Amino acid sequence: MAVTKTNFINYVRCPRYVALDNLKKEKLDSLVSLKDYRKEEEQLYINEILEGMFDSDNNDLIDVYNAHLEVMLPYYNKVELLAGKLAPSYFKGSFKYSSDTLQQESFDFKSNGIRYLCYVDIYNQVDDYFNIIEVKATTSKKYL
Repeated sequence: MAVTKTNFINYVRCPRYVALDNLKKEKLDSLVSLKDYRKEEEQLYINEILEGMFDSDNNDLIDVYNAHLEVMLPYYNKVELLAGKLAPSYFKGSFKYSSDTLQQESFDFKSNGIRYLCYVDIYNQVDDYFNIIEVKATTSKKYL
């Protein structure tokens, strides 16, 4: 099984997520292609959208206009790129970042038979080490 950023966050948030995820021994050595990774991320995104379509009383929320989100969305989309431009002020070395996943650096390793995989927002290469910088645009309320 490959542990993506999304899975890792779910594992951290819920101690039972791994069990609920039905981990099987044969999945531990499986390879995840970019296509499979994107499919998993897309399915989580779709689920997130669908969860936002109905409230706890099963009322349809599709027609609800979120003015705040509409105003903030262009800024959220620029946060990663701005962070990439700002990172050299704090770190030395070379940087690789992009809003396009295919242009991002892939971080991938295997430990104890489990493959960990993610595409990093900002990859910072220094002489004998590197930094991985993850960028999130959110409000403190949503983060907490």
